Formats: sequence, C-alpha cells, structure tokens
Amino acid sequence: MTRSLVFGLALALALGCSSESKAPQDSDAAAPLFAPEDVASLPLVRACRAPGEHSGLDGFTVRISQGAEAPLAELFEDPPGVAALPAGALVVKELFASPDCAPGTLTRYTAMRKEPGFAPESGDWHWQELSPEGRVLIDGAVAACIDCHRGGASGSCAGFGEAAGRDWFCTAP
Repeated sequence: MTRSLVFGLALALALGCSSESKAPQDSDAAAPLFAPEDVASLPLVRACRAPGEHSGLDGFTVRISQGAEAPLAELFEDPPGVAALPAGALVVKELFASPDCAPGTLTRYTAMRKEPGFAPESGDWHWQELSPEGRVLIDGAVAACIDCHRGGASGSCAGFGEAAGRDWFCTAP
C-alpha cells in the first residue's frame, strides 16, 4: 500500500468519525470517558506499531481497563471464548505523530467504553476522541466509527470487529 493511499485512508477515517454522533451533539458538553493522566496506568495490550487505522503511517498503542485483559484475550481465541467485553470496559488508543511512538509526539486519543443501554445497535459502545489535554473532540455513537468497527470483508477492520464475533474490537492483542 502506498504512503499516499494509507494517508488518504487515515484522513478519510479521521474526517469521517466526526460526521455523525449520538447525543450529546456538542462534544464540548461531553465529559471525557477517561482522564489522560490516568492512561499510563491502564494495561498495555498492544505495544507501539505503525501504520494504524487511526494514525495513518504513524504509531499507536492500545490500552484496556483493569480487569478487561482476560476477556479481551478470550475474545481473540478461535473461536472467541466470550461474546463481549464486560460492561464498563474501556479501550484507549494513544495516537502519535511518529511511527515509533516517541515521547512528546502524542497527537490524540481515541476511546470506546462499553455502556449497557447506550447504543444497543452497536454493541453499547460509546465512542470518543480526545485531544492530548483531554478536550473531547468527538463523542457518541459515531457512524463512521461504528461502520469501521462492524468489520467485514473490506476496510481497516477486515477480519475483526463485530462481523468476526469480536465485539466491535478491531486491534488484535
């Protein structure tokens, strides 16, 4: 895949994620799903790699809330050992402006938290994007995020996501 194609895909995904969301519509009114200063205490389930679905050619890591590591591992057994991550599970991707996730290059966070009753049509996941300082940029049941995390035969979540029985989770540990 060429660098420009990957960059274009990443840009399309980034722009697409801001297109539609469930209340609150005003992301400035939304409370962050997590505090950026607490991210380092979350278990790391995917060390730095590049390219990434949200980061283009740059690096990203994946962290998950305490206690959700074992269900996540079971979710990626073949066949999946659990149907879903537990209520309250929080997944945070740290996105960097360098392919090696160099300190000082954090550009933003993307997150999803399992909230029973929030959006049953998309696995009850609440989607959010935050600035490095914790300002909510995108919030809700975001159509572009849901479309990608659904999975299927094409796109960046191919082979994973809901279509593969992975509870809308795209990045294998």
